Amino acid sequence: MKFAPFMRQKLQEMEQARSPQLTELEQAQADRDVILAMSQITEKDVESLLGTAIKQMEELDRAGLKHFLRGMVSKLELDPARLTCRMHYRIPLRLGVKVASPGGFEPPLPP
Repeated sequence: MKFAPFMRQKLQEMEQARSPQLTELEQAQADRDVILAMSQITEKDVESLLGTAIKQMEELDRAGLKHFLRGMVSKLELDPARLTCRMHYRIPLRLGVKVASPGGFEPPLPP
């Protein structure tokens, strides 16, 4: 077993090289989940969300309303020439709690 220290070192190097790739893979999977969830949002879902938001807004005081709108509105674009406004809003996606699987590799114990 004169190669054991070398093999342990080589395994550690390989694990360190693999770690960023696993992180990138997890991020790609999370991005895929968001894209999938967004593709399933329908016009009725948006109408329902906005209807519920309006009902909730009616019950809030001024400070609560400001807080609510900051969380709901991403950006407002005003067009003074046409007297119009375009609102970009956020739709919260409920994807569930994602927990990374444990990483790492335990080399087998010597016999």
